[in-house]
Amino acid sequence: MDMAIVFARFWGIFSIAFFGAMLLNKKLYDSMLKEKENQAFIILTGLICLVIGAFQVSVLNTWELNYRGVVTFIGWYTLLKSFYRFVKPEEAKSAVAENKLIRKAIFKNIFFIICILFGIYLLWMSFL
Repeated sequence: MDMAIVFARFWGIFSIAFFGAMLLNKKLYDSMLKEKENQAFIILTGLICLVIGAFQVSVLNTWELNYRGVVTFIGWYTLLKSFYRFVKPEEAKSAVAENKLIRKAIFKNIFFIICILFGIYLLWMSFL
């Protein structure tokens, strides 16, 4: 099986499950924001992102104008985000606290719905 299909399915399922849970459980988002103030949480999530991003970029690095390019972009974004969490953990901690726009309920819900639709797109493309 092509690795682009595997990662498209992984990120599709992840996006639908994670952002669906965030959309249905309002307290989950708030508790995650509170955890972002914990240094250990930032380091642990940075390490998880590093492993996932490094693995994905090492086995799939295809820049095309289709779902394969989208999956490659996600891998690079995950890898760079983990690097940022290790290099500047204090800025990673305060990034969400300073963004007041995403704290508003309507913008959160719109963002979560877009992420769910994105996950559906990835799943759809991986099963074609």
